[in-house]
Amino acid sequence: MSPATTRALSLPTDDRVPEVKTVVLVVMAALVVLGAGALLADMLVETDRERLDEVVALLEAGGDRVDRIATYADAERVPVAISDRGGTERMRDADLLRDRLHEVLAPLDASDAEITQITSTLDGDRGRVTLRVRSGGEVNDLELSLRRDGQTFLLVGARRIG
Repeated sequence: MSPATTRALSLPTDDRVPEVKTVVLVVMAALVVLGAGALLADMLVETDRERLDEVVALLEAGGDRVDRIATYADAERVPVAISDRGGTERMRDADLLRDRLHEVLAPLDASDAEITQITSTLDGDRGRVTLRVRSGGEVNDLELSLRRDGQTFLLVGARRIG
């Protein structure tokens, strides 16, 4: 065999191995940075589902549930439809709205209130939370309607069903 043939069949010289290691390390570092960036972005961005789950958690927590729900309303900007076994009225006054919410959602604030079922649904920029509440020996079905407004939800409706 001639020296040229032997050289063509020989393994890569040690000069190329550091280049390959460098390329592999750079690619791995880039993948780690991209993965960390994606994880950070996921942690920083709150989804509509997570926002609606905050409303559910607020309801499950007990205490002054109706007052906490009222904080999701901006009646002067977006009227809130209140329905209670027959009639519906659109509320634009924050104080009157709070009073009417306490009337319609009274089962939530009863001392013996027990939420036996809670469901939340999300459809585009609209959210709905339905509850079955046992209080005072009665079972009441309640529904809250919400609409996304920027980075939060606004209460746009509350009703007692049935």
